[in-house]
Amino acid sequence: MTAPRCGYCGELSRKTTGKEVYPHKPKLSEIIIYVCDPCHASVGCHVGTDRATGTLAKRSLKGKRIHTHRLFDYFWKQGYMSRKRAYENLAFAMGIPFKFAHIGLFNETQCDEAMRVCKKWRKKYEPTATEDFSKNEGGGNLFPS
Repeated sequence: MTAPRCGYCGELSRKTTGKEVYPHKPKLSEIIIYVCDPCHASVGCHVGTDRATGTLAKRSLKGKRIHTHRLFDYFWKQGYMSRKRAYENLAFAMGIPFKFAHIGLFNETQCDEAMRVCKKWRKKYEPTATEDFSKNEGGGNLFPS
């Protein structure tokens, strides 16, 4: 695959591995990662490939994408809908084509919208859930008010 262009500055990214980008995370050492050095943006690749999982992102967007995925994945992992159906429903709710309903392609505004959609789904599927029904990896509430 040709290295993707950075959406922030337009430069071509360079290909490296998780060993360089995340030296403190040995499990990521073999993953291919594209990095834009001027912008400090990066994107990982699907395991065993050089195919990016989305677009290059800086730290704040990465954080939003991770949190959005945690909220979104909850619904298909809990069996409320299939993974494909969850993406179809997300695309419909956000008014975007299905092929663009991929969190790795979202900007910060789209992540915010997807999180709002997930919070609405929670009210639909778990109307009596308590605030702390599910914790994220950091120990905080997945669905704060």
